[in-house]
Amino acid sequence: MKRKFLATMMIAFTIELLTTYLVASFFSVRMIEVMFFTGIAFTVIIYFFTSSGGIISNMASSEVSA
Repeated sequence: MKRKFLATMMIAFTIELLTTYLVASFFSVRMIEVMFFTGIAFTVIIYFFTSSGGIISNMASSEVSA
């Protein structure tokens, strides 16, 4: 179980790092200037799609129970 968790964390970290790099390259700014905003964006996305809460999760639960 620990390996699976570590692999998931590494994949998520790599995706966030690549996204930050691509956004920084697109706007021609340093990566450190974009990291805060991509971190906030990923936090919001993860919040909406986790089973613990969010609009999407509540909507899916209400559709299943109906």
